[in-house]
Amino acid sequence: MENYFLYRVDTGYDGFLPSRIPERSDRGVLGYNWACYLESLEPGDIVLTYFKGTECRPGIYAVGVVRHVDVTTRRMNVTVRLLRYSADNRAPLLPVRGNETLFQRLRTRPRGSEVIVPETREPDIYRALSADNRLLAEAAKRNVILPGAKPYAVGTVADVPLVDPASDLADPLRRAGLVAGFWVRPQQASWITAPPQWLHFITRAFGRFKAGDALRLDELANALARQVRNAVPNPKQVFGVIVGVPLSESKRQAGEADRVAELGEQVAALLGVPYSDALRLDGAISRRLYKNKGKTTEEFKADYRAALKVMRTTALSECVRSGRTVLLLDDVYTDGVTTGIVAEALREAFPSMAVDIRIATLMINAKKRNMDEDLVESWS
Repeated sequence: MENYFLYRVDTGYDGFLPSRIPERSDRGVLGYNWACYLESLEPGDIVLTYFKGTECRPGIYAVGVVRHVDVTTRRMNVTVRLLRYSADNRAPLLPVRGNETLFQRLRTRPRGSEVIVPETREPDIYRALSADNRLLAEAAKRNVILPGAKPYAVGTVADVPLVDPASDLADPLRRAGLVAGFWVRPQQASWITAPPQWLHFITRAFGRFKAGDALRLDELANALARQVRNAVPNPKQVFGVIVGVPLSESKRQAGEADRVAELGEQVAALLGVPYSDALRLDGAISRRLYKNKGKTTEEFKADYRAALKVMRTTALSECVRSGRTVLLLDDVYTDGVTTGIVAEALREAFPSMAVDIRIATLMINAKKRNMDEDLVESWS
């Protein structure tokens, strides 16, 4: 299911006014300089372009569907097919005036210029947009379903089964003691022809969480804490500290929320174990970025390790000195490359001590190598 994203244009920045949309677009396709949550944006998502400035009436002047996302560049890295726009600086498709409550809830002034529309607001946005018959006709013509147009399947995180390590995980992950909350469907998983009904729901919920929608943060944290307790009956006695795989500094500066840290802090509070912000990742580096640049896994490992810094915080140091286990937390596990690098760095930070580490992840990608053979067969 596609998402709405709100993209804010401050007209005073370079004089980009709604009246300039025709000259800025190429045969109905408009380019965007996207910064925040770029890796969460997918083709098919809907972009609402909000203009604000002294020379135009504030509101949404363009609605379009994402065609292409290029995470390897910072300029014109998103292209959007316009479904409908207004080039009249005084006539937005959806004005702020008369819709103050809606815009207030949309948080039109986030740290970055981009923000995902909260799931709870999607029906409101659809109702407002559906008054524009030309927009609906253009969407239908291009087989675009606007979010909120169809009711979502009833479901909550509590309805989704937790990963059963005894019967769901592949043997290597079971032996390694990986703690995983939920399965999530990868973008490319054509082999999954008989997915359980809940898989789409949890995959979309996780995608929204990664894109900045904190609606289900409490539910997800509770589920992961419950799974840790299932694996370790007395986590407070076993774990001395929880550390999270860090958000890169480039994403932080762009305005992205550190969802792993937020998740880790809540899980820590639920387990009674301290959380420590002991890791920092300098620069711009991610698996998706490196894959799209055609770089190898070994290049990623080397660069990630060079960019990763371990701070010997009080909580982390006390955990290691006491001989208790570090719980290393990530939001999603694909092949263990990132958590493997971080675990290595944690051990290198304490060369004269033995550092015991256990890995927990909110989601685990449903790839065949991660799954028990019987589970693969049941999904295919």
